[in-house]
Amino acid sequence: MNIDEVAKRFDISKSQIRYYEKLGLLNIPRDDNNYRNFNDDVLFTLQLIIDLKALDIELQSIKYIIHLFNKPISKSCNEQSNDFLQKLILEKEAQLNNQIYVLQKLKKLHNLAKDEQYETNKNVIFQALKERGDNYD
Repeated sequence: MNIDEVAKRFDISKSQIRYYEKLGLLNIPRDDNNYRNFNDDVLFTLQLIIDLKALDIELQSIKYIIHLFNKPISKSCNEQSNDFLQKLILEKEAQLNNQIYVLQKLKKLHNLAKDEQYETNKNVIFQALKERGDNYD
């Protein structure tokens, strides 16, 4: 696969792929004409980057995760990987739970405000906003 095909397949720009390569996130082999040759390992890594970016994981952490995937298997590497990933998972889980809470609150506010009932439900809406310490007074 060439870079055009990969960009289309993953719905990202070619410059994004080049940027990941420049940062050392992707190690893309080159053919005799110096064209990038995207093999299955590179495609797997690119999909991993895209998935982790979708979780708003920083590129430095993504680079470390990729490094762990490519590191020879050992007991210390396994412990290091598990500790790092466990911490990252717990952080992202807390962030996602917070986002779910906010989304549920927004749905509740939407239901209270629809059908021009905002004035009727104004006090209930402000009380709902204060549930988590939000201050809209």
